[in-house]
Amino acid sequence: MSAKAKKHYYLNNMKQRVTVTVANEPRGVVATTIVEHMETDSSGYTCATHHVYQDYFNRSLIAEKAKRVTAKVVDSWNQQLDSIYQMNLPKIQEMYPNS
Repeated sequence: MSAKAKKHYYLNNMKQRVTVTVANEPRGVVATTIVEHMETDSSGYTCATHHVYQDYFNRSLIAEKAKRVTAKVVDSWNQQLDSIYQMNLPKIQEMYPNS
């Protein structure tokens, strides 16, 4: 099982959901940022309407693979999520301006 830290952010009155994940993968510690479009269906449930690869998708290797993932390591990843989001935000806002 691979360890990960994950957080959701919402833009444009919850029309886009940005998911930032940091995970220990075979090639190393990878940060992934995905933008999904959100819609409310006829039953009132809000869900993503597009396959993630059709929207904003950014992946970057941020560290060597962690040999042992402890709670402290996951905490450090959690602290990085906001800065990864802020780093990607200008490009995301350019692609999905307020509507």
